[in-house]
Amino acid sequence: MSASTEEFTNNVNCNLSFGCIKRLRVRNFMCHRDIDLEFGERVNFIIGVNGSGKSALLSAIMVALGCRAVDTSRGLNLSDYVKEGESFAMVEITLCNSGVQSYQSDVYGDCIIVRRRIGANGSSRYSICNSNGNVVCRKYATLRLILSKMNIQPMNPAMILTQDFSRNFLSVVDGKKLYSVSFVFVLFSTFSL
Repeated sequence: MSASTEEFTNNVNCNLSFGCIKRLRVRNFMCHRDIDLEFGERVNFIIGVNGSGKSALLSAIMVALGCRAVDTSRGLNLSDYVKEGESFAMVEITLCNSGVQSYQSDVYGDCIIVRRRIGANGSSRYSICNSNGNVVCRKYATLRLILSKMNIQPMNPAMILTQDFSRNFLSVVDGKKLYSVSFVFVLFSTFSL
């Protein structure tokens, strides 16, 4: 692990429920130079004036969890997420891995840290780390397995509702169309990665 990576990752103990987001760190991501957010046990609110980067943080969560740039409605390419003038962006999300449902707790510990480094050229690399910040794996397929085990579905609009999806959802006034959209929620919630 390089010095800059060690500096970026700190040990995090997890007291939340299995699969909950404990922490989000972003560096050079869209309008954010370096943000470190710790989440509480229940509902968390991110507030700020228009243009302060709230949606950018939601995009960071989605990108860290494997979504493509276009899925977030905030960019067409991953390179769009790299802060102007910087050579890379880093997104790191810490997921709680405690309890009887834990995913390979002997390997990962009570937290799984998913780090995604995005180059200004659009390249992307995952690092899936244990609770000490040591890299265990770099495979996207492993991330999908972990998310499936935790029942995290970043593309499910019932889990992560983007501004564009909510705008489209609210503009639907026909009852049949509303029903079909609600069916999408049900379909996504029963679909496993």
